[in-house]
Amino acid sequence: MKIILKNCNNIDEAKIDIKENELNIKYAINGTGKSTIANAIRKKVGGEELASLQPFKFLNDGEEGHKPSVEIESEEEIRKVLIFNEEYISEYEFRKTELIANSFEIFVKTPEYDKNMAEIEKDLKDIRDRTVLFLTHDYQPIIDVYNLSSLFSKTNIMFLQNIDGLLNEVPIMKDDIKSCISICQENIDSETEVIIKLVYLRRFIAIHKR
Repeated sequence: MKIILKNCNNIDEAKIDIKENELNIKYAINGTGKSTIANAIRKKVGGEELASLQPFKFLNDGEEGHKPSVEIESEEEIRKVLIFNEEYISEYEFRKTELIANSFEIFVKTPEYDKNMAEIEKDLKDIRDRTVLFLTHDYQPIIDVYNLSSLFSKTNIMFLQNIDGLLNEVPIMKDDIKSCISICQENIDSETEVIIKLVYLRRFIAIHKR
């Protein structure tokens, strides 16, 4: 499957490959256009207008070639898109900030929390063997991808680069994850705040467990 975007917010042009019936992780820094990609796909599949994606530099210029466009090349018709974002999580009033593993469950776990988590887990099971696009600015999901083997038999991990409006994809291989160790070590040894050190320490331990 290929998603082709043109003139969508800060993306002048993008061709995004998505492996069907696999977990597709696209890692990118903030400002690359992850939310734009998700909204563009949702609007296209839902038959919505794309006007809200018009780039500011082309706003009200009237040029036909500057209008947002989204094309989806796929052997099968896409009829529905589910987006698991902050809005989805907020529906369950779920807030999670951990310094140690399972601290949230230890201190504030309630029957209501268990019910909400069951709903989320059900939704995750429903996407087994379906085409999933995971857009993230955090490399933690890339590390955790090996824990998702029970949900997804195949994974495809890419790094998105936005260079002057043109989006490129660069493969992230398993050996590349080793570089995360140096990032974690650098933050642990730095003069940064203790809370940040704890976050990277947890990730450092998670990587070594692999």
